[in-house]
Amino acid sequence: QWNFIVFKHNEHQVDKAKKVAKSIGMDFRVKVTQKFRGHKNFSVMEDGKKLYDLFPPDNSKYRHPNIGNKLQVPDDEETYFSKTGPYGTLGCTDYSKLDNIKINCIVKKQQEVFLAYTGHLLPCCYIGTPYYDSPGNGQFKEDIGLIKFDLNKLSVKKAMNNLKLVEETWNQKTIREGKLLTCVKVCGENTQNRTGYVE
Repeated sequence: QWNFIVFKHNEHQVDKAKKVAKSIGMDFRVKVTQKFRGHKNFSVMEDGKKLYDLFPPDNSKYRHPNIGNKLQVPDDEETYFSKTGPYGTLGCTDYSKLDNIKINCIVKKQQEVFLAYTGHLLPCCYIGTPYYDSPGNGQFKEDIGLIKFDLNKLSVKKAMNNLKLVEETWNQKTIREGKLLTCVKVCGENTQNRTGYVE
């Protein structure tokens, strides 16, 4: 299946991609990304350096409702993964509104996983993409650790077995006690941070 993620630079290619998919017998879906989360851009990073910016599509049909007007300015990796930094687990002071939200994990229902370019087998791209400025995005690395999902060091079976460590956090009473904030924000009941599909 081809999931075509629409951005400003490729939205003019949707129809052509759909025809190519059909010609080779592949199912085709248009993916509406939630990646912008209140921003007007998304900075693509590699090894702590900004490579370029992605921008949301102009066509409202392909725009997620969470697109905003703020400029995303990425920080270095130490800022993202510091417990005392603005994006680490202690970077947000009041979690009380999020503590009681039930998590309905989409990828668990669909039995999917995310394979990062780094060789990490993770539950989803939301946990697998650390470089967005959202409070708590470093919590997974801090509390569970990427090493437990590194296919460069572990077998696929072992990494798959370690996925239960993520699910176990959902039973924690609060974010401060270890419930993953990313899971709450993306797969919590009544959230708008999920990827959508059209067509």
